[in-house]
Amino acid sequence: WLLPALSDQYMCNTPLTYFNCSIVDFDPLSCKDMTPFQALYILSSTAVMMLLVSALLVRFQGWRIQFYWTILINRTLGFSDARVEEGREFEYDAYVI
Repeated sequence: WLLPALSDQYMCNTPLTYFNCSIVDFDPLSCKDMTPFQALYILSSTAVMMLLVSALLVRFQGWRIQFYWTILINRTLGFSDARVEEGREFEYDAYVI
């Protein structure tokens, strides 16, 4: 992309290590330090994927999560379970949230 006859006449302004040097001496790899951007990309894409998976899980399995959470809380607080108590026979079992 440079004209061969004029390549010595072009001088670099940036980065500071190449200031006022010929463009022929310029190393383009010095401009491509992508390490911070790669870490930021991995972190942000992981956060977005976790948010997406948790939103889909709550959307489609929310009732099941709420059901088992309520059972866990009831057992932790010591509320009775209808199956455990003796002498209580039900024709139908139901759990209403």
